[in-house]
Amino acid sequence: MNLLGDVDPHELDPDEVERLEHLIDDPLMVNVMSESELRSYGIFSPYQAAVISDYISRHGPIMSLTELASLDGFGDVFADRVAPFISLKPNDSENSGLRHELAVKGGLRWQDGYDGNYGVKYRIQVHDRVIGVASVSRSAGTDTWSPSAYSGSISYKFRRVPIRVVAGDFNARFGQGLVLWNNSFMNTLTTPDTFMKKPTGITQPWSFTGSAALHGLAAEYNMSRIKISAVASFADHNFIPAVNVSWFGRYGHTSITSTMTQAGLDAAFCIRGVNLFGELAFDWNDNLPSALIGTRFRTGENLDMAFQARAFMKDQYGAAAGCAYSLGQRGQVVLSADTIYYLEPKDDESDHSVQVKGLLSCELSINSRWKVKFRLSERYRTWGLPHRTDVRTDVVYTSAPLVLMMRLNVLHCDGTGYLSYVEGGYMIDKLTLYLRQGLFCIDDWDDRIYVYERDAPGSFTSPAMYGRGVWTALTAATRLTRSIKLYARASFIGYPFMEKKKPGKAELKLQLQYRF
Repeated sequence: MNLLGDVDPHELDPDEVERLEHLIDDPLMVNVMSESELRSYGIFSPYQAAVISDYISRHGPIMSLTELASLDGFGDVFADRVAPFISLKPNDSENSGLRHELAVKGGLRWQDGYDGNYGVKYRIQVHDRVIGVASVSRSAGTDTWSPSAYSGSISYKFRRVPIRVVAGDFNARFGQGLVLWNNSFMNTLTTPDTFMKKPTGITQPWSFTGSAALHGLAAEYNMSRIKISAVASFADHNFIPAVNVSWFGRYGHTSITSTMTQAGLDAAFCIRGVNLFGELAFDWNDNLPSALIGTRFRTGENLDMAFQARAFMKDQYGAAAGCAYSLGQRGQVVLSADTIYYLEPKDDESDHSVQVKGLLSCELSINSRWKVKFRLSERYRTWGLPHRTDVRTDVVYTSAPLVLMMRLNVLHCDGTGYLSYVEGGYMIDKLTLYLRQGLFCIDDWDDRIYVYERDAPGSFTSPAMYGRGVWTALTAATRLTRSIKLYARASFIGYPFMEKKKPGKAELKLQLQYRF
């Protein structure tokens, strides 16, 4: 969440979560990766990737997080955030040769009868030239036990020319997303980190579903400072071509993206610590432009600020502002606001529609063991139910290897919903256990409360709680050997306080990961 800049789990992109989970086991080898490879993972901005590449070429490998934090555009906070996902080893000898990864998961659910899900995904890498990924899965609730989703791709990097080709499923993300950015495009703007997108170009997804990926062929040609990307995607018997030409300099980048229906020009630069970014796009079908522009900068030692304005001439205008004040070891305070003006009214009673969202988030460390988190969000709109107020407080106690957390969540929209839980965790080198017991009272669907549930990698869940009931969840993870990890989750949710009887749900999940 910190790395992606979000403060609420249910606003995260599940594919992004799964990708970062994989990097924890297979971190980026920062000292041996090229500038284009550093950009492709979406962790570093193009400017940060250029700074790393330039620094290593001048001074040699980066040997510590302190050294990384000293680079322009990084800092201690960002270095701490990326630490779990990178390796500062001076070489990549352990990752050379042939590597395999296999993950198998299965789940059994009971709710008015038995149902289940399963998934298998496999990844093979031959040196740094060939990468193949494949997965099949079945979601609970489908008509048959046959797989309901398939995903797979293979990439090949030529030895003599700087060309990489991908066939199958792939992600294509350029600029600020106005022309080409598959998967989620506009998340809620919270911390300053979320205001500027980090384009990754063409990448291979490795998930159990891969449902949001593009399908077809893609290629990248990397020259010294120029990258040309070409996409030929096939969807519903339609051929969708796209081309992107990007230029990368010492202080930023600019690119042109074009499809059959849209074209756009984007740029992002970092000048003396101030990030400037934007994109201008034009839709040939509607003959309407779209634009997005923003900035992010640091004021003083502890305050990060960001502003963004956007105009989608087809349906809406918007503006947002956010700031994050670091209290050092004591925590952080985040304040943001986002407003949207809709050109087409959302109901028949007004000439226009407006929505405003505000967020106040505080994380305070009382001492080395106690931490308090507070989150207040407010949404106001001129149609439907105007107000939606969400107040959440967490108290966390940590004394290794034990962790205790208590939450109270109150949400008011149509009525008022309440949710609370207590969770205990036990973590040692080869074993992690979490037990959660919760209670909720939510009579209206508009007052539903999303709550993140711990699960195995690739099974990101943040369900909406509704009704009057209790739930229990036990999650376990253990490393059986150096190459094998086992995850298990058992949960039950019941509705004993409902006036109208509602069946409960019990679920058991197992997942095995094997890397060799």
